[in-house]
Parts: sequence; C-alpha cells; structure tokens
Amino acid sequence: MEENTINRVMLIDDDPVSNKISQLFLRKHRWPAQVVAYEDGQQALQALQAAGSPGAHPDVILLDVGMPVYDGWDFLDEYEKLPRELTGRCLLYMLSSSINPPDIQRAAHYRTVKAYLTKPLTPEALAQIQEDYRAARELP
Repeated sequence: MEENTINRVMLIDDDPVSNKISQLFLRKHRWPAQVVAYEDGQQALQALQAAGSPGAHPDVILLDVGMPVYDGWDFLDEYEKLPRELTGRCLLYMLSSSINPPDIQRAAHYRTVKAYLTKPLTPEALAQIQEDYRAARELP
C-alpha cells in the first residue's frame, strides 16, 4: 500500500442505503481498496479497538451524527480517548444530512474531526479528503 494513497475507509451510518450509496460512489471514483461499513458507533469502536495496531486502522472515517446505540457524538467521545498512535494517522469527517448549525459547531470542538460534510458525498468532498490526506502525510 502506498503511503499517500487512501487504502481503507470506514463508514459509520445506521442507514444501510446511505452506506451502499457511499460505497458505490467511492468505487465509481476509484476510491479506495477497502471500504467497511458499520451501522452504529459502538460496533465501529469495537472494531477499531480490536484492530490494535495503527496499520490495521482506516485511513479515513466518515461518521454520521444520528444513530442508535452509539450516535456520532458518543463515538467521538470514546474515539478521542484512544491512544493517539491509533487515531493520529486517521482523518475523521462527520458525514451527515444534518445542516443544523449546533451540530456543525459541536463537531468543530472535537480534535479528531477534520471537517463536517453534508450528505451525499460529492467529487469536491472526495478531492478535499484526498488533499487533506496527502498534506497530513507530508508533515514530519
């Protein structure tokens, strides 16, 4: 796997149709080698914790806000407790249909949230994620 190529994406959204649309969109735009979807934040967090090593973690996480069991905020509260060696190389984006200013402002308070994107994914959003990923890999 190349250092500046996004090879793994984790989708966290309780809507299987949204996950499927995102997967198809990513594939259409030749993105990435592996896409894994979870329908609640707790399942996704357990998978991240079980993965252990940073090399097994996703390069990008696309996280919905409203979900049962663990919503996006619950996920973020727990995700930010993980060691930085596990989370530091992953870019996390909120991907939600919510355009509520309080949600957007709340997301900005999490150190691990790179940006707040609204559904559906767009070619411009993918280009920005790729640019962010390359820029993050160039840092010492």
